[in-house]
Amino acid sequence: MNKNKKMYSALAMTAAVALMTGAFAWLTQEADVTNRFATPYEGRFDAQIVETVFDEEENDDVTQYYNDTENVWELVVPDQFKPGDSIKKEVRFENTGTYDQLVRIQFNPDLAEGLSLVGTGALDEQWTYIVEGEGDEGVGYYYYNFILEDGEDTDMILEAIKFEEDFVGPNVNLDASIFIKLETVQLSDDNVAAQEVFGRAPLDINGLNVSWIAR
Repeated sequence: MNKNKKMYSALAMTAAVALMTGAFAWLTQEADVTNRFATPYEGRFDAQIVETVFDEEENDDVTQYYNDTENVWELVVPDQFKPGDSIKKEVRFENTGTYDQLVRIQFNPDLAEGLSLVGTGALDEQWTYIVEGEGDEGVGYYYYNFILEDGEDTDMILEAIKFEEDFVGPNVNLDASIFIKLETVQLSDDNVAAQEVFGRAPLDINGLNVSWIAR
């Protein structure tokens, strides 16, 4: 797969954990877990959110990695900003461990009028959107339609934020946030790990392709 992605505003992520069931251990990761446990496996299980932005002070692209921190991005309008311009914000997800992983994310943008996202096509093409839970308790997840192999990363789910042509300028009170939460689980032959951690298992795995359907 072509690899490259990055991200916006409120980012939450975490450390590696082991979900113990009987004599087996499945490795999983999610934003709210901060404890790290030893496991009987020789190897690393970790993933991270990768964000690339254009830094005006550096006058260059800057890449940041988030795997156990929460980051809040504050929108800064460039001095030479014009309506129709875009600010680079590239987001992808990288498997920095040595185990293949199944991946799902929460991706919740909340943008003021006049702002829009650029380069989110991969979310429709490479991820399956499923709402887990009912009514007000429901949470929407994007499930990655591929195995994220060790050392690999996903395509970008976001490339930039655009200021629309009719946007009136930098004195406007901007309100832009995007919450992204990454959750991963170690690939297992019988998919019991995914069922335990995500509450659902893939419908089918064919090579690197993963099929997910709503219950």
